[in-house]
Amino acid sequence: MVKGKIAPTAMLLLLLLLLAFGADADRCETQSRGYKGACNNHNCWAVCMTEGNTGGFCKVKLGWKCVCTRECGGGGGAPKVPPPILARSC
Repeated sequence: MVKGKIAPTAMLLLLLLLLAFGADADRCETQSRGYKGACNNHNCWAVCMTEGNTGGFCKVKLGWKCVCTRECGGGGGAPKVPPPILARSC
C-alpha cells in the first residue's frame, strides 16, 4: 500500500526538479535610471544592483551607456558577480 504512493510522489518530485533546473530564463536589459558619468563596468554593476537588478554592464548604445540586467518574467534570481574592470580606449 505504501509502495503505490511513493512511486507517484517520486515521479512528481523528479519532474519538478527537471523543470526547475532545465528552465533557462531569458535576460532582460534596461538602461540604468541612476547611473551618471563615464561608464565603468564595475560601477555600472553596483548601481544596477541598487536599482533592484541582478547585474549590469557598459554597452555601446549611442555612446557608452550603463545597461542593467535581470531575468525576464520577474524571476529575480541570485545576484551575479561584478564584471572585471576593463579599460576602454577613446
